[in-house]
Amino acid sequence: MKILLDTNIIIKNAEGTQFTDEIQQLLDLIVTLGHEIYTHQATKIDFERDLDEKHKEKMLKTLGSHQILDIQLDYRKDDSFKQIVGKPKVGSNNDVDNKLLYSLFSQNVDFLITDDLGIHRKSEELKIADCVLTSLGALHFFNVLKKGVKYYVPSIQHVLCASLNLSDPIFDKLKKDYLVEKFSIWWKKIDEEGRKAFVYRKNDGFIGALLILKRENESNMEFTPSLPKKRRVKICSLIVSSTGMKIGELLIKIAVDHAIKYNIKEIYLTHFIDEIDYLIDLINKYGFKEWGVKVDGEKLYLKSLHKKDISRKNLTPELRARIASKFYPFIYDGNLANKFIVPIKPQFHSVLFKDYSGQKTIDEFFGGIDVPGNTIKKAYLCLSNIKKIKKGDILLFYLSGEKKLTALGVVDEIYVNQQDSNEIIRRVSNRTVYSQSEIEEMAKKNVLVIIFIHKFYAKPTNLPDLIKWGVIKRAPQSIGEISHDSYIRLKENKVINADFTLN
Repeated sequence: MKILLDTNIIIKNAEGTQFTDEIQQLLDLIVTLGHEIYTHQATKIDFERDLDEKHKEKMLKTLGSHQILDIQLDYRKDDSFKQIVGKPKVGSNNDVDNKLLYSLFSQNVDFLITDDLGIHRKSEELKIADCVLTSLGALHFFNVLKKGVKYYVPSIQHVLCASLNLSDPIFDKLKKDYLVEKFSIWWKKIDEEGRKAFVYRKNDGFIGALLILKRENESNMEFTPSLPKKRRVKICSLIVSSTGMKIGELLIKIAVDHAIKYNIKEIYLTHFIDEIDYLIDLINKYGFKEWGVKVDGEKLYLKSLHKKDISRKNLTPELRARIASKFYPFIYDGNLANKFIVPIKPQFHSVLFKDYSGQKTIDEFFGGIDVPGNTIKKAYLCLSNIKKIKKGDILLFYLSGEKKLTALGVVDEIYVNQQDSNEIIRRVSNRTVYSQSEIEEMAKKNVLVIIFIHKFYAKPTNLPDLIKWGVIKRAPQSIGEISHDSYIRLKENKVINADFTLN
């Protein structure tokens, strides 16, 4: 595969910052796995304009250790691309960003590694975001490609807010937005209440992600329009500085699961918007809508978990899939959606569904977690020849080791008869639980690639009950379709949470 590096990755590697060791480890991994590292001609031109001769020499020397991408296509001639990213001044930073993205968009490279959040935002609009990785995300991705499910990243912990160090850089934005004095008063209050936070710590010990939740039953009159009194989950803090590992998706899932656990139908947060805002991109993806604004510019975003707020007209496969993401965790499960039982081995189930636990509470499920386990959108690979599965269909995962139904997902993308291992890796990106060698071995046959959105867990249901209810006749060995009537029997026996189904 061809891996393209952005300017900011090269600069970090050349200037001896705290990222140098990680970047070098990443580059070594890429080469070890047999992939090629490239830089773009536009990056070289950008460096050559540097007026600081010593700095320019250092940058060009670092650049010289990588191949220059020899295919240079003009994105300005591609109207579909240009309509999304614009047509900035030639030679500007945005122009260089567009050239890098177009190399990926036109499939002249397989992945782009960049820590530029502006590029990541554009990649979302271009629908190539899964192939645009941050340096940290890329490090974990290529580690998984090398080691498969044996590779894990540090865990998220549920700890008392009082145990956190307020001088940690993750609190800097909160102090800036709300002023240090006001922030200190608020923190003292949640400290005295004994409130807890979900915390991910980076290798250097600093906090990489933070989530603080609160259950309320009150009105909020500070915003226009105001929020009437109602039971809600408030996301008091949702901050992710370690981007690229899908931790934000995991934290959204935790907040939604928390609301479901306490039968609460609304979730909200307040936020001062930045020019490039990772949080807004994240919450928009999962159905938070702008509700109101305060006089100081702070905005309130609300997510509804009420069925009545979702239109069910003209439910095409595209719209059913949109319900699965935009209105997470709702699903359409009427007779237009096919239903499939999907067997999954314990070692892969434990990674894809890391927060699954028989009787454990949300406070207890955190151990070692990994990038595929963080995501709401996940990837499943197998050698099944089934071709009937389509976007918007329902997947019921059957844990083969324990012989029971455990999880429910909705198909987002489906690719059949895949035999190009590099193309498979591109499809699954950092959602995979397989190593590169495992994918290469699978690709000797036709591989079925399913990208799905994990919705919620079923009530654990063992094989004898599934047979007794007529859902299946025997333990499934491969993906198999079940009838809509069989699925209804699962709902009648409360295996599926009907509160979040639409039909």
